[in-house]
Amino acid sequence: MNKDNCAAFCIASGMFSGLSPRAPGTVGSLAAIPLWLALYYCGAWTNWPIRIFAVITLVGLGIWASSVVMKNSPDVEDPQYIVVDEWAGMWISFLALSEPSTLGVLLVLGWFRFFDITKLGPIGWAEKLPGAYGVMADDCVAGILAIPMVLLCQMGIGSI
Repeated sequence: MNKDNCAAFCIASGMFSGLSPRAPGTVGSLAAIPLWLALYYCGAWTNWPIRIFAVITLVGLGIWASSVVMKNSPDVEDPQYIVVDEWAGMWISFLALSEPSTLGVLLVLGWFRFFDITKLGPIGWAEKLPGAYGVMADDCVAGILAIPMVLLCQMGIGSI
């Protein structure tokens, strides 16, 4: 395996969290949380332009890494070990939080996984895009749909 393939596999598998034998999508979603927290606590996530840049960069890296990895598995449309899409969806959902809290993180995780698993409406349509775009797009749409749900929950619960 060459250097690009190794880097792509590391990114696509969400730093190897996608290799979990059970529920790799959920494990990948959970694995996205520590890096997001690191971004928040180093001050990067408090700045909107950096938040947007981080999400766009992760989506771009995800498309690249997924396409490289998928070339090596041409008979599998969306290998389960590719979870960078879950990372991107979670980070998009985290845009709803102004600061981390246990309840806020659980709301993001719960709503994102709900939409990712059920593939309602536009999520299912996005999944049908070809190749790495489809792999990434459905989770990005799930993350976008999770945002208003997290915000509504915050309004109902109060500041979290």
